Parts: sequence; C-alpha cells; structure tokens
Amino acid sequence: MKRAFLILVLVMTSYYGYEAYQVYQRLSPLVCLTHGFLSDIAHRVTPLMLDTNGQEPIRKPTKVRSEGERVYLVSEYTLHCFEKKGKYLGRITQPEEIRVADYIIDPVHGYLIVLGNEEDVYYYTLDGLLKYKTNFPADERGGRLKTIACYDNRIWAMKEIEEAATGRIQHVVVEYDFLFTELNTHTLGYADTGREIPLFACLDPVFSVAPDTGELYIYSPAHTPQYLLRDTLYIRQHRPLAGMYATADISVYPVRVGGRFYLSSSLSVGEHAYFYCYDQETNRCWELPDGITDDLHHNGQIRHFYPMDLAGEQYWYTCGRENDPVIYLVELKS
Repeated sequence: MKRAFLILVLVMTSYYGYEAYQVYQRLSPLVCLTHGFLSDIAHRVTPLMLDTNGQEPIRKPTKVRSEGERVYLVSEYTLHCFEKKGKYLGRITQPEEIRVADYIIDPVHGYLIVLGNEEDVYYYTLDGLLKYKTNFPADERGGRLKTIACYDNRIWAMKEIEEAATGRIQHVVVEYDFLFTELNTHTLGYADTGREIPLFACLDPVFSVAPDTGELYIYSPAHTPQYLLRDTLYIRQHRPLAGMYATADISVYPVRVGGRFYLSSSLSVGEHAYFYCYDQETNRCWELPDGITDDLHHNGQIRHFYPMDLAGEQYWYTCGRENDPVIYLVELKS
C-alpha cells in the first residue's frame, strides 16, 4: 500500500511539475534580440578540414550530409567522402561517368542513392562500392525534380510541374519505394500561419521531419522574413492540430522545426539575407540580418546555416577561401 502511494505521489509530482513548466514558458516574456552568438544555440561545432591528400581540391562544397562517422559532400558535381575527424576517404563518384545532381543516404539498406546524368540512379555502399544502376522512372506529367529525401523506408521527391493548358506551376511530392516504384502522389500546400500568403514560390525546398510528431514537411525559407516571428508563434501553437485543417497532404513551413529551436536563414531572399532563430525553452528569438556571430571559431558573422539532417538538429556552414574552404558541422542544443 505504501509503495503504491509513493508511486502515485511521484506520478502526480511529475505531471504537475511538467504542467507548471508549461505555464512558466507561456508566461515568460518574449525577448527579441538583434545580436546573437553561435554559443547561444550550438551545443557543438566541429571543423572539418577538407584536405584531399594532394588530390583535386574541394571547391564550393554543397549537399553536406553525414552517416555515422562519415561525412559526404558534393564538389563540382562529384560526391566525396571524409571521416568526421577530417581524413579524406576518396571520391564516391567519378566525374567522367556521372554529374551528381543530388543524393540521399538510406541507412536502413546501407546505400548512397545518387541521381545524375538526367535519368540515371546509382546505388553505392556507404564506403563507395557501386552495386547497381537503374533509371529514374519516367513521369507523363514531366516536371523538374526540386529535392529528394529518404524517410520511413520510402523515397520522397518533390517535383515542380508546369500545367500544359494554363502554364501554372504546381508542386507535388511523389512517394517511391527503395527501387523507385511509384507508390503515391501527395499534394503540397503552404502551412496555416493565420494570415494570407500572397505568393507560394517554394524557394530552396528541403524535406524535414518534426522530431516531436514525425510529420514530414517541406522547409522553404520565407520570402517575407519580417513575419517569421509571428508565423513561428502561430505555427507553434496550432501545429499539433494542423492535420485537422490541412488543405494539402504535405505542408510547406517557413521555418525548420527542431526539438528546441525554430530556425530559418537564406542568402537569396529579396535584396537582403537573413538569419532567424527562436528558442522554445527560453522564449527568445534572434532576428539577424547580418548573421549570427561565431564566437566559437571566430569566423565573423555566419549568415546562413545549411540543413544536414531531417530533424532540424544539425546544420553546416563554410568559411575560408574558395579553393581552401573549411566546413563547420553544427549540432544545436537540446
């Protein structure tokens, strides 16, 4: 009896403690900052020196992703592999055979799935052994591939399709199995932000997954960054109910929803870049048109974070000369 009573007390204490914390968060005053430091939001920032042991230098790295202790990136349409400690492991693809358009990491089957040369799809092991090659499936609707991801043992591809009759641009998400057999087509629409969205451009789209609900969505940097804080607070309040009022299968968010932070940044919106971040734990937001100050590695103002993972917890940025860049891998605080 005494044991049962103690368990009941512990359960009630935990429940009401959590409720009290939620009330505290709601009542905490919102603090908006126009200057911020990388240490405010980053748990760890790891530099990756791109030393290729005298082989061709890495120029303008893009599409940086990691799996385990390996980091993959694309430079001049070629996929390369490094250890997280910086050791160069070599090229995955050969530039005379394939121009890499995009790639995804399939951790379930242990493959790098590489798209290039218009319709070619290459399957490599994670250490770079080519296993087989196929073709990206033809689509009678045509369209241009915008971004691709692997999630929930499926491959998801966002396409931009121009309607022949009207010339209107339509965005859809096509769901495939591991061998690119089409399973479903999903409609795409802007998330409910409580205000009218005058333009649905879907710039620089990236697949993302909300870590708390598992919702698959598209992150596209806002073309109206002045509304980001307002949109964040609205989305944060209403997102658990979004599925009840959604007008499309998959939503487009102007921010990436992480476990603690909502983040958005861009180098190509309007006339000015922006860096925006909202901290759910402290109820602080940073609106930084000049970027966030790197007080950890002293690289000045970091104007843009590139997403690395689906869950909005890992990012990367680059500094240094064009022919001698350094990549910094960012893990956000939890």
